[in-house]
Amino acid sequence: MLNVTHIPADGVIGLQYDEPGHPFMVFYIIIQSTFFIGGTVGNILVLAAFSLHSKLRTVSNIFIISLAISDLAVTGFVLPFNVVGILKTHHFFRLNSDLCEVISFVCVTSCIASLWNIMAISVNRYIHICKSKYKQIFSFRNTILMCILIWIISALVDLPNFMNWGGHRYDMKTLNHREQEPGCHTRNTRHAKLSKQQKRLLKMIFAIFAVFILCWVPYGIVVLIDFQDRLSQTVHIIVWVIAHASAALDPVIYAVTNKRFQQSMRSYTAVR
Repeated sequence: MLNVTHIPADGVIGLQYDEPGHPFMVFYIIIQSTFFIGGTVGNILVLAAFSLHSKLRTVSNIFIISLAISDLAVTGFVLPFNVVGILKTHHFFRLNSDLCEVISFVCVTSCIASLWNIMAISVNRYIHICKSKYKQIFSFRNTILMCILIWIISALVDLPNFMNWGGHRYDMKTLNHREQEPGCHTRNTRHAKLSKQQKRLLKMIFAIFAVFILCWVPYGIVVLIDFQDRLSQTVHIIVWVIAHASAALDPVIYAVTNKRFQQSMRSYTAVR
């Protein structure tokens, strides 16, 4: 997801933060830890809500569950190891290259799966509103198969990095793990009428998509314009943090926009 250069043995050109005690690195650790804890707890609550609240267990929400799983993989697995890398410095992962490979694979697969899940949710809602064969297309069986296919495709995207077409390694610019780059037809009326619940759901989908775009666009711009690594390490760290913040923000969107999710959380906390 980011082009990387070979690191000289004595460091990296433009490296600014090489000690975990540096004030910026302390701030970096705090931000990462906040997203790790908050995002992990939030995504676990999302999965718990869908398992506890029967009205949330719909076919269309299977994609949201898949999205929550991909977010949880980032917040609960990738981000904690990023903090470890900062605290123990890059030498830890240079001595544990296999672990770096696993973390990079999980990160790439989960982030790509997030994008595909968002797309699937959008297509699902479009077909539900505008097409007449929604139940045939998005049956329980077909939806599960679609989710499995999303994860298979996401994993295959990273496969070339295991075939010497690219590779994974610890990136000194961001102090994280990286891979090297290798017309509407209505069912009953002329214009589909949306219920209040459908409108709220569409607002939630739009919010998830908007947050994903806003978080990842700065990262993509830096990747494209800084092919020769001329920008400072600070810029790379900031855009990396913003990009992966989307995995921690999705549970907040569910909590704000989905009333059934709110009800499920209230009933869960009441039981506890």
